Amino acid sequence: MRLRGLALSPAILLLASLGLADAGGSNKVVATDLFDAGVRKMEQGKCDTHPVGDRDLCNEARDAFKRAYALYPAGLGALRNLAYVEQNLGLIASAARDFRELVRRAPLDPNPARRLWAEFAQKEFEALAPRIPRLTIEVPKRPPETELLLDDNPLPEAGWGAALELDPGSHALEARAPGHAPFQARFELEEREQKKISVVLEKQAESAPVSVSPAPEKPAPPRADTPPPQRSRILPLVVTGAGAVTVAVGLGLGYVAIKKRDDACGDARFCEPEGLESGRSTARASTIVTGIGAATLAGGLVWYFLSAPPKDAGPSARLVPDVGPAGGGLRAYGTF
Repeated sequence: MRLRGLALSPAILLLASLGLADAGGSNKVVATDLFDAGVRKMEQGKCDTHPVGDRDLCNEARDAFKRAYALYPAGLGALRNLAYVEQNLGLIASAARDFRELVRRAPLDPNPARRLWAEFAQKEFEALAPRIPRLTIEVPKRPPETELLLDDNPLPEAGWGAALELDPGSHALEARAPGHAPFQARFELEEREQKKISVVLEKQAESAPVSVSPAPEKPAPPRADTPPPQRSRILPLVVTGAGAVTVAVGLGLGYVAIKKRDDACGDARFCEPEGLESGRSTARASTIVTGIGAATLAGGLVWYFLSAPPKDAGPSARLVPDVGPAGGGLRAYGTF
């Protein structure tokens, strides 16, 4: 519905403009521009009806009127339009506050026409007052340096426990104090609602000292110049010696086999069968024993040389067993 006396009418706009024109000072041009911008946005957003046509434009108009009045408090036209825009936006606590300010200031205005604004402003205020929601914030225990923030704005301690007039809608309350967990609350307020919120600040538990166990020491890596542990070479020598003895036994059996063959045959063309067979058996035994001994000897030598500490390349030697039908032996190879 269209409100009577709203600043959109030509007469009211003229009076409001006169209210700004009387305000002197270097900010006159800025305040006038803000006021005119607010009027244009108010017309475009249809802010003279409830609900408004365009809420964003009406919020912009509200901001323009608020800044114009802050620059020139004597310009009551901006205050009057601000109150009507806020009323149609549903910000009844803000609108009632502005109408109450207009009631207080209009009778002191030098312009007789503006002094008459106090009467209609009082009626608007009385109509809005019963609809205003109120919030009471109680702080039973107040730790030192307690701070309250209502809608991100600091709330002075004088307002704690008082019935605060707020606009309907969403609001946020935050309380904080050193050494205490912060208190936060979000809430909605409806028209005529009376709400109480009790702020309780819980003391934060002191964190226990954390003991840090030293990390286990890692064994130091072996130094590059540390010689590797020496391996025993006694057992390879024992094996080598056993191989040499076995080879000697095998060679001895070979000599016996040759002797038996000579005894069985002598200078005759025909050999004694039994002696000849005995010599052959001994020769075979010689071959087997010599081979075993040579292999044992070779393995012992290899073991012996592999267990030696690393040295620079130099003279080297190796033994290779040599086994044949007539007996066995060793061949030696080397570099110098």
